[in-house]
Amino acid sequence: MVQILEVTPDDINKLDDLQLTDLLLRLLRMEARKFGIPKSCISGSLETKAADGGEDAHIKWSDGPEKTEWIPNRYTLFQCKAEKIEPKKCKTEILSENELKPRVKDVFDNGGSYVLFFTQQCTTTMKNARKNKIREGIQSTGATYYETVDIQIYDANKISMWVNDYVPIIVQVCSWLGRHLPKSMCTWEDWKKYPENNVEYVQDEIPSGHISQLKDYFFGTKKVARIVGLSGLGKTRLALEVFRPPGNPQENIESQTVTDQVVYIDTADDSAGLQGIVKQWRDQNLEGIIVVDNCELKLHQRLCREIKHLDSRLSLLTLDYDPVSDDDRKDDDRNFIKLEPASEEVITGIIKQSYQGLRDPDIRRIVEFAEGFPKIAVMLAKARLNEVDDMGN
Repeated sequence: MVQILEVTPDDINKLDDLQLTDLLLRLLRMEARKFGIPKSCISGSLETKAADGGEDAHIKWSDGPEKTEWIPNRYTLFQCKAEKIEPKKCKTEILSENELKPRVKDVFDNGGSYVLFFTQQCTTTMKNARKNKIREGIQSTGATYYETVDIQIYDANKISMWVNDYVPIIVQVCSWLGRHLPKSMCTWEDWKKYPENNVEYVQDEIPSGHISQLKDYFFGTKKVARIVGLSGLGKTRLALEVFRPPGNPQENIESQTVTDQVVYIDTADDSAGLQGIVKQWRDQNLEGIIVVDNCELKLHQRLCREIKHLDSRLSLLTLDYDPVSDDDRKDDDRNFIKLEPASEEVITGIIKQSYQGLRDPDIRRIVEFAEGFPKIAVMLAKARLNEVDDMGN
């Protein structure tokens, strides 16, 4: 079957150091979530030039599976190299002053696995040559376990196979490389860069409650939720905030993992074929949270059918303005949100934050005419700053 969207070994070969390390951390978070491994067991940094003791990331856990499809050991260390690395260099990568680097020694001493994670494509012969040189390096330090320790080579072929298990990571790699994405798909990171998302989000207890409700809900799998409301009430921005990552991913890896799963799709111009795309992702047992904007009720219902399929590992959040029907509410009332006009406090906060040149009388007038619609308030504020004095007439 021809895949609608996939990453190739050639794509992996084009990644730079930072992208490759970022990719590894995303894969580890997704893999841990899939197999019920605590996300706190993952350690790694995007500081690619810092002294690392021989590792770029590691994962270590005590209970649960002995391994996963892509993590070979409960204690696995990964060394990233976005370059062609010859066998001789593989030997020196694990050594410092003729001793094993601290993190490498620790993983070998404790019966863990060492994974060279790099962007070159290798044959089995090429992989064995690199493993043998790593074993030579271990032997040179006097360590007696040089023949028995577990050494894995994850080249561009193997990395691309791992990436193709997860829809949002496929989308992220394609985005890094500037590849065309169907239906204007993007990750949360790209979604937030649209200009309307550049200002700080202003909220009171109502949107805050919606955000908390949906954030907790989407920690699971095979979830479906829907947000509806009139145009201009802020449905899309609310959805963005639901998946906003923590300021420091290492302090809340669970929340970061939810962000990692998001793929945003706007069907305002074209929704044809989306159900087929989602069905193929479901058939391939891929994972991710699909956010579909401007999703009419009938499309929502068709997508729900795929998400709730027995074999699905996908989740769905749809957004739209539509007449709210009884059928819509029957899906799951707890996860159906109908947005109402925002409070005057929220509208005032939006204007004061983003349009500081306005006087208080102008702000009060804007709040009055906006009638709880953030989008209208922004348009009126811009008009006032542009000296359109007949505002509201």
